Amino acid sequence: MAPGVTAANDESSGAHSYINASRLSDYRGGPLCVVTQGPLENTVADFWRLVWQEGFSQVVMLTRTFEFIKIMCVQYWPPHLKKPETYGEFTVVVNEEECYAQYRVRKIYLYIW
Repeated sequence: MAPGVTAANDESSGAHSYINASRLSDYRGGPLCVVTQGPLENTVADFWRLVWQEGFSQVVMLTRTFEFIKIMCVQYWPPHLKKPETYGEFTVVVNEEECYAQYRVRKIYLYIW
């Protein structure tokens, strides 16, 4: 498990996108997930490219976007329901949001054009 995952080529620039992440394996050595920090403002498109490339069906965020006045993580999804936003070649739509006492569950759709 080496740190760092290289996302596929960025079609617009032809550059590889490096994501500071690690692949984790299950107890049999099979692929389990990739863990990473939240993306920076200039790496949100790379983050979505990694999600698309790896075929993830879930993204789990373990921090808030901000605490008091400190930004903890860039918001890498659209702020409004059913209002798509584009990050690089990816369009992201939050279709549903369920709010609970300590967390939220969002159904997010990811499209590539």
